[in-house]
Amino acid sequence: MAQLTAFGRVVRIFRIKTGTTLKVMAESMGVSAAYLSGVETGSKPLTDRVVEGTKAFFSAYEGVDSREIQSAADKTIQSYDLSDMDEDGRGLVAAFARKASIASRDQRDEWRRLLEED
Repeated sequence: MAQLTAFGRVVRIFRIKTGTTLKVMAESMGVSAAYLSGVETGSKPLTDRVVEGTKAFFSAYEGVDSREIQSAADKTIQSYDLSDMDEDGRGLVAAFARKASIASRDQRDEWRRLLEED
């Protein structure tokens, strides 16, 4: 069995807790079970669409916290293509990454809350 990403581990735990199969979840999200399995193991890229679809899918279940899904997704995504961003934007991302590496858990939670606001 392939090793799961942080996102894959959390999603698999939630699927087991809710008695949901990979196939049912994938169909509800409009993707194939093979693709979703690939995302869980890291052989396919984790996209915002999959993260949001996963949170939406599990929103109907008690005991599933979308923040856990988002946190696992954040841990899974190791890099981000900044080539389309201007120099100022890239500098901001780099400064944020430096600060995030030394920030407390409370600070990170506050930043996450601010970033998720509409």
